[in-house]
Amino acid sequence: MDFVSVRLKEVNKTKLLLEQFKYIFIESGLGYGLSDFIYSVSLTMGMGESRLLKIDLSEVISKKQLETKIKVDAGADISQIIYFYTQNSHENVIFHFYNISSDIDLDTLAYLRSIPSYLSVINPNAKFFFSSNSFIRSFRDIHVKLDVLSFHEVSLILKNRFEERNFTHEHLQSFHNLSEGIVRKLERIIYYLEDASAQDVIDKKDIFKGVSYFEVISSKTERQIENLKSSPDHEMTYLLIKILSVLKNGESFKNIRKTKIGSEIDLDDIKNIVDMGIAKTIVIDDDTSITKMNPIIKDYIISSMSQDEIDNISNDYLGITIIEMKDGLKINSTNRKVLEMGYSTEGDNGGYLLVNNIYECKRKILSTESKDQHDDELNKRRFTKLSQLSIGYIYALRNSSMYNEVISSAQFLLEAFGDTLPSQYYKYHLHIASSFRMLGKYADAQCHLEKCIALCPENDKSTIALCYVQQLYIYEMTEKEKAIELAKKRKKEFRRNSNAYIVSDQMISLQKERSERIVYLERLAKKARKLKFHTTANNILLDVNREKTGVKKMESLEEVLSHETSPYNQCRASINKYQIIVDNGQFEKIKEDDIRILKNVYNYLFNQRLDKLFKQCHEILWRVAEEKRNNEVIYLIYHKGQIIWILNDDSEFFNKYENLFDAFIIH
Repeated sequence: MDFVSVRLKEVNKTKLLLEQFKYIFIESGLGYGLSDFIYSVSLTMGMGESRLLKIDLSEVISKKQLETKIKVDAGADISQIIYFYTQNSHENVIFHFYNISSDIDLDTLAYLRSIPSYLSVINPNAKFFFSSNSFIRSFRDIHVKLDVLSFHEVSLILKNRFEERNFTHEHLQSFHNLSEGIVRKLERIIYYLEDASAQDVIDKKDIFKGVSYFEVISSKTERQIENLKSSPDHEMTYLLIKILSVLKNGESFKNIRKTKIGSEIDLDDIKNIVDMGIAKTIVIDDDTSITKMNPIIKDYIISSMSQDEIDNISNDYLGITIIEMKDGLKINSTNRKVLEMGYSTEGDNGGYLLVNNIYECKRKILSTESKDQHDDELNKRRFTKLSQLSIGYIYALRNSSMYNEVISSAQFLLEAFGDTLPSQYYKYHLHIASSFRMLGKYADAQCHLEKCIALCPENDKSTIALCYVQQLYIYEMTEKEKAIELAKKRKKEFRRNSNAYIVSDQMISLQKERSERIVYLERLAKKARKLKFHTTANNILLDVNREKTGVKKMESLEEVLSHETSPYNQCRASINKYQIIVDNGQFEKIKEDDIRILKNVYNYLFNQRLDKLFKQCHEILWRVAEEKRNNEVIYLIYHKGQIIWILNDDSEFFNKYENLFDAFIIH
C-alpha cells in the first residue's frame, strides 16, 4: 500500500493497454518494486482481490521449457488452466510471466503472446503481465518501462507512510540517496523508521548489511556474472561491471575508455551487460548516452571487490569526472548533463569519487605516520589537494544552480573529512546556506550561514562579503526591514565598486516609492553590468521587470537571457517571457524549440523542488500544450504536477488539474 501513490503515469498507461489488449510487457530493473506496481495497477482496475499466478521464465528459452515451467509454477498445464477458467469465467485472475530472458527464442515469444488470446475470450477478467529486466523487442507495442523512484516519489511514499512525522528536506534527501530510488532498499529504510528517528536511520552505516535484497538476483544472473568473472575471454566485460559499480551514476563509453584501466573496453562489453539486464543505457541527448548499473547489482559487485580495486578505479576516474582548469574546476559535460536531467542521486560521480579518494588518503596517512616520512608527506600533500578539489567541486555545483546536489554532496564530503576537516571547511556552510536560500528554506539557510560566519577567519574578506550578501537576500525574503537596516549599517564597509555595495543599495531601495525605485534600480543594474556583476544585474532587472509592461518588459527579459549563465535566472527569465506570450494569446509565436526550452525549464524546477516557479511554469506549459493539442506534454506535466501538489498539500491545484486532465482525455 505504501507505493500506490507513485508511478501514476506508468499505472495509467498500463491500465489503458490492459483494457485494450488484456496484456502488457513491463521492463523493470531488479528491486524496482515490480510486484508493488502490479498491485497498484490491479487496485486501479478494481482487481485488488484477484488470484495471482506467477511463472518464472528466467531459465526458459524454448516452447517446451515454457510449457513445463507453466505446469511447475502454476500447478497445471496450459490446457487445464484454460479449462478451469472456462468453468470459472467470473473469477478475476492475474497471470504474471516474469524474468523473461533476452535469450528466449522468437517462436516461444510468439506462443507466449498467444496465450492471452485464448484465455481472455473465455474469461474477460483475466489480465496478463509479462516482465523482464531487459527490453524485449517483440513486446515493444505493449511496453511500459519502470525507472527508479525519484526524490519526489520517495518523499511522497514517506509522507503517506508516516503522516504524523515531519521529515526535513535533508532527511528526505538522505533517504533518497540511501535507497538510490530502489524500492527494495527503501523498504529497509521504512522498516527501521518504524522504531527509530530519521537521524538514527541515516547514521546507521550498516543499514543494508546482511539484508537479503540480493535475493531478487536470479540464479541465472548470478551464474552469468560468475562466468564473466572467471572467463579470460570476458575479462573486459567484468572489468566494465566493476568500473560502473564504482561510477554508480553511470558513465559514457567515451569517458570509460579515457583512462588506462578502461582503455580496452569495447561497445560489445556494454551490449553484453545491457542484454543481461544488469545495466541500462540512458540516452541523454543526440550526442550523449550513459550506461548505468542496476543499484542492487552494483552493491552485489562492490561487496565482492577488494578495497584496492575500488581505490584504483576511484583514482583513475576522478580526473575524468572533475576537470581542473586554470580558472577553477568543471564537471565533465556528460556528468553535468546527468545532473541537469535528474538521473543521479546526490550529485554526479564526482562526489562519490572524491569521498572514496578522501577515505583512501586518510587510511594511507594513518598507515604511514611515523613509518615512512616520504610517503607520509606525499599522502598529506594529496589530502590537501583533495581538500581543494572538494571545495572547488561544491562551488562548481553551486555555480551550475544544482542546489540539492550542493547540500547532499557537501554533507557527504564533510562526513568523509570527519575530524580532519580542511582549513576552509567553513565555506561548505556558505554554499549550503546559499542553496537552502534558493530552495526557499530560509531557516535552514540562516542556520548554516551563522555557522560559516562563526568559523570564518577575520582576514577572509571575500567570504565575509559573500556571507553579508547572503544575509541581505535572506532578510529580503523574510524580514525586509532588517534587510534595509543591515544594508544601511554595513554598506560603507565595502568598496563602492564591489558587489556587496551594489546589493546594499538594492536593499536600501526597498524603502523608496515604486516609481522612484524603478528608475533607481535600472541605473543600479547598468552599474552592475558595467562592473561585470552580471548575475546581480540580472537579479535587479528581474526585480524591476515585475513593474514593467509590454515591449519594455520583453526587452528587459531578452537582455537577461543574453547575459545570464546561471540556469536558475535563465529559468526565471524564460518563464516571464513565455508568460507574456501566453497571456497575450500569441500561441503562434511558440514553436517546437520553445516547447523544448519550456520542458527543460519545467524538469529543472521539478528536480530542484523550486515549487513557486514550478507552479508558474506548469500553468504556462499546460496552456501551450492544450492549445497545440500536445498529448505528450499534457501527460508528462500532469503526472509530475500531481506529485508536487500532493507533497505540498495543495488540494486546489490537485483538483484543478485532475479535472482539466479528465476533460482533456474525454475531448
